[in-house]
Amino acid sequence: MIQLENRAYPKVEMAELLGLDPKNKNFKRAVETTLTSWGYKYEFPPYSKTITITYIPEGEDKLAELLIRDYGIDVRTNPVEFACFLHAFNHIDGFISMPWGERAKAMADCYGVEVCDRTLRNWANKLFTSGTLMKCAEKTYWKSAKISDTETLREPVEKSEFSEFYKYRREAQSKAMADMILAGRTDYEEIRKESWTQAHFAAMNEFKGWCYFSCKTILLSAFDDKDLAEIFELVEEIAPILIEGKRRDDEIMNQLRKQKELEVQAEIARLTQNGEFIF
Repeated sequence: MIQLENRAYPKVEMAELLGLDPKNKNFKRAVETTLTSWGYKYEFPPYSKTITITYIPEGEDKLAELLIRDYGIDVRTNPVEFACFLHAFNHIDGFISMPWGERAKAMADCYGVEVCDRTLRNWANKLFTSGTLMKCAEKTYWKSAKISDTETLREPVEKSEFSEFYKYRREAQSKAMADMILAGRTDYEEIRKESWTQAHFAAMNEFKGWCYFSCKTILLSAFDDKDLAEIFELVEEIAPILIEGKRRDDEIMNQLRKQKELEVQAEIARLTQNGEFIF
């Protein structure tokens, strides 16, 4: 990828570097839009025949430039979070094959960034399209259970345990389908759907509320010739700062929570006499 320098560029040279037509009436606007989106600062006065680069992106700005130019991320995407996601496939143990919710937790622990699993899936789809990520046949096996309205517990399991769950569900579905057909039903598509639902909940009940599933392995493509090495170096410079920031935020939240608890206890003590509330 071409890197610009802190110097003056003739219009023709800049046009060649940016892939623009210097004779186009919107050339100036196109140059300004491109350089701004890449994080450069510049001087390009009206009617000038040169464009002077006055600032080259560094740190997070450099990361944003690389991701915009290499992967086409838009301004709504946080470049640090996106880069950490790329970095995780090579640096977080097991990240290549785990549920998306677990990937989100792993990124929070490793990089101090909070990204929801839906966002990670959207990023992965972009990277599948660009050829940066690829799926392979190897899988890992998991079970999950809902423990509250907002929290799901997930654990890795052996393939044999996963297979037992699916064997039980398959046999339960076959029995449910046979019972429906013997009862005289002929709406076979609905029979298939209803029998699957019955069998699935029967299997979850048999396995103490756990649902079993598999995760395909996702790998960074060996054929991706983009600036991954430089992106990874920048992430490794930035991540410790993010983690320290998250640690400080967590400490502040814990202090506020403890302060609130003390205030509540003090209020209870004020309202209480001889161990009983005053109503």
